[in-house]
Amino acid sequence: MASHSVIYDNAKRHWNNRLEEVAKQRDKAWTAAYVSWAFTAVSIFGLIWIGAQSKFIPYIVENNRLNDVALVAPLHPKQYSAGDERDAIANWIINSRSVLSDPEGQNRNLERAWNMLVVPSVASMKFQEEHEGENHPSVRAKKELVSLDGNSEGMTITVVGDTWTAGWTEVTRNPKNGQVISKKDWRMQIVTKRQPVKTLEETLKNHLGLFITEYSATEVKGHGNG
Repeated sequence: MASHSVIYDNAKRHWNNRLEEVAKQRDKAWTAAYVSWAFTAVSIFGLIWIGAQSKFIPYIVENNRLNDVALVAPLHPKQYSAGDERDAIANWIINSRSVLSDPEGQNRNLERAWNMLVVPSVASMKFQEEHEGENHPSVRAKKELVSLDGNSEGMTITVVGDTWTAGWTEVTRNPKNGQVISKKDWRMQIVTKRQPVKTLEETLKNHLGLFITEYSATEVKGHGNG
């Protein structure tokens, strides 16, 4: 009887040890699962947070003498000065108002002017209307060429808030002999808004992020013809 008791005790102790080992392994498995779930949750929330962040990638843009983009490189955000914006407005007026004998240069000017417009907007609709049919620069160039006297340096430009007021003199010439046909003073009011550019394509078109929503030009009377 004693021998059976010893065998029973040993079997019971062995069984209990196995149950205890199984319980430990189960606890370890649950702990590993909890840790894995925690890492998964952190990863998911991390991806959601990263995805919600702005994808804005700033670039530095360098122009050559023809004002074409010569170099583009990623850069930390830059705060452009009032002088930079003033030059942009002046160049927009030159690009949109000039009539050139060079078709390639004319198309380049129109493209640059268009890239500063909010589309669609009052400004973009007016721009299209002013540059179609008989008013298209390629058609006008056959009978007259137009340049701005003094270019951007000859302009008077002021700004209050988002409204710019510019004044300049336009010189119209005969395309055949260059003779001055007329000189006229003009004034324009331009309404702008600022919005960050987010892609390389947008940066190449308008790196300042200064866009025109509306404009109105009027001839100033009293200037003598040249």
